[in-house]
Amino acid sequence: MTRYDTSTIHRYLDGVFADVPLTPDVQDLKEEIRGNLSARVAELEATGMEAGAASRKAIKELGDVREIIAQLGVEKDATSSPRGSTLAAYERNKVRPRPGFVVRTVVLSLAAAFGAVVVVLAIVGVWDTGWLSEAGPAACTLALPIGLLVWDALRQETTSSHPLPGWRAAGYGLATVLCVGGLALASQFITQSSHDWLLMTGVPLVVVAIVLYSYLGATQTNHKKAWVREETAEWAYHPAPPRFENDPAAAARFGLYSGVLWISAVVAFVVLSITIGFAWSWVAFLGALLTQLVLVARMAFPADGSTKDAP
Repeated sequence: MTRYDTSTIHRYLDGVFADVPLTPDVQDLKEEIRGNLSARVAELEATGMEAGAASRKAIKELGDVREIIAQLGVEKDATSSPRGSTLAAYERNKVRPRPGFVVRTVVLSLAAAFGAVVVVLAIVGVWDTGWLSEAGPAACTLALPIGLLVWDALRQETTSSHPLPGWRAAGYGLATVLCVGGLALASQFITQSSHDWLLMTGVPLVVVAIVLYSYLGATQTNHKKAWVREETAEWAYHPAPPRFENDPAAAARFGLYSGVLWISAVVAFVVLSITIGFAWSWVAFLGALLTQLVLVARMAFPADGSTKDAP
């Protein structure tokens, strides 16, 4: 069964059991229903049915789960309402980390720590033999584990949030790999200034990572669970609605503006590097960064609170 189907089932069950005290019997019932739904979706997918349609059909076939819950004699829990205890809601919806995820996190963290040591040794020139002493492999030993950590973490369900879709989590992971790898390459230019390719490769990688981060951040939708949104709405002081979430067109324009801005910065960096040298070429990226901050302030937080583009 696909991750999309799993997320759909989680969302459905979280909504149905939101007002029910999580007693041992209720927890057993919830897990039994989850297992039955997962098995039914797998059967429907095996017949060739599309994943989303299979999950919706399985839920429809299940019928009214509230009638099944009522048979247990469980009454609605008053503390689950928005005016109830936030701590009680947290405990009721708590999701424990999966053992496999914990093991992967520890292994990747150790690999990232090893990569950091390799990069530092490559910078100071202590480790000058072997393939890991080369700039590219040294940067990869640090960037890849950190990128995998980000990707794996964003795919996990948490107590307050649903897991990110696989492609979006992979996008954040790729952006992290490019950013960390680019910084690792550029940092080795400090002691290997004769290797211009380190800076010429590292800086564009960081720029591409910034563009990718900007796009993913601008198009990110709310993936908080229902109980978190209810608690937030109850205690929030009526903040202004998130601009990009309520106005996809503005989010798309922001992504285009950012892409044009940073592509122009890369071109300017290359031209300035060829004409006047590295001493001043970095000013192109400083100007792009300042412009990006102004662009975010103008588009995400318009001064008049309107939904129209400020630029």
